[in-house]
Amino acid sequence: THGSEADPPPKLTAQSSSTMAGARNENRDESLPLMPADTKDTRPPPFILDVGDSPDIYLSVLLACFNAVRFQSKAGSSPKVHPLFLLCLSIPIFIVQVSAVLTLRTGLDVDQEVFDPGSIHSECLLKLKLVLIGVVNLTCFDNMMVAVANLVVLLNPLIWVEIERPSWRNAPFVARFSNSNCVRCLIHPATVAWFIDSVAVKPCAYVAVAMRFVVVYLVCVDSVSIILSADSAKDAIFDSLAITFVTDLGATWWTLCRRSFCLEKLKDARVNVREGVWELSGKLTQHANDGHSRLFACWTSLLARLTSWCGKPSFLRIGHGAEKISNVTSLLVLLVIYTRQLFIVAHAIDSNVLPAARDLCVEMNFKHLHSSIADMCWAAFDHLLLTGADEMLDYAERKTKLDENCENGLWYPLDFEDIKRLALTYPVPLSFCAALMFALLVIPTIMVDWG
Repeated sequence: THGSEADPPPKLTAQSSSTMAGARNENRDESLPLMPADTKDTRPPPFILDVGDSPDIYLSVLLACFNAVRFQSKAGSSPKVHPLFLLCLSIPIFIVQVSAVLTLRTGLDVDQEVFDPGSIHSECLLKLKLVLIGVVNLTCFDNMMVAVANLVVLLNPLIWVEIERPSWRNAPFVARFSNSNCVRCLIHPATVAWFIDSVAVKPCAYVAVAMRFVVVYLVCVDSVSIILSADSAKDAIFDSLAITFVTDLGATWWTLCRRSFCLEKLKDARVNVREGVWELSGKLTQHANDGHSRLFACWTSLLARLTSWCGKPSFLRIGHGAEKISNVTSLLVLLVIYTRQLFIVAHAIDSNVLPAARDLCVEMNFKHLHSSIADMCWAAFDHLLLTGADEMLDYAERKTKLDENCENGLWYPLDFEDIKRLALTYPVPLSFCAALMFALLVIPTIMVDWG
């Protein structure tokens, strides 16, 4: 033995090293706060507003109501855009789109027949026209779907209570406008701030989505008459392309406005859901209706009680069925719209009269209603169009036998008796098309949401 020599250090084995590592981990874990294993984020998931594949100026108004549209800024913060500003930008293109569609309607020769029953070429051309009508409706499907889905979402009062909406009371432009000398002499600054923050927000969303729906619906309805009135296959194809171009004007106008005013691109908005809106019993709290009118607060409280039973929360609440109800409702509305389109086409072929002739009769009958409200609505409609509603209708009366056929009742609009008669006359093709639309629109959504 050599006592003067130092003993060599003990050799670490795999077992001893793992023991020491476990001891270090235990010491480190003791210094950290203990978290329960079943801890979950109780904050409800965000609500998503769909903008579809081609966002336009109308959807920018909707997203601006939920703080999803901002100016481009290289600084840290990007100023938000008020929806009233975007709504003013959307009005000119809405007038252009509606004027273009209605001018095409009045320019048609509604006296001509849809097809010649004794001509083989006319019957073959009719089959091509029916295919093109279906293609146009498929092209407009995404725009129609987004418009209807957003409109259904906005019609749910509980969603307006639950979602977080931005406030413009402290925005720089609101402070400068409400505190200006001209405004202070007429209205109190607090009233101006309240109007810009609350009153001028919700109607903008409704008006913008309604304008988008009107444009897409007019394109789908009038495309039937425009395609059926074509004299050749080339004219039918070019007419179908031209009418779908009208729906794309909204996206083109939004691109111009976005680049002119340096706005950010649109994307699906993830709107946060407010906390503390509901009590444990399922009733609305006192501060849930802050920023809403007293009548709206009473209506939402009553609706929340009527749509909840057996101790379960209201099925119109976000995360408790509002998304499923909105999806199915919007698809059912689309099913009704496209089913009506199907019967409009069948009625045109059965009667050999263009649908535009019946629409012009409706306009003429509305114009000659002896009512002050009807006169005011027609005057507003006349000033809305670029070409003027009176001038277009007078041109159609001079060009065709519109006045005579409307007074005799030959060009009456489609009613329930016509739908029943057409269903009994053409049961196989109409049932097949209706079942196909139901299978494509409703069944997949039901299987995904409730499967």
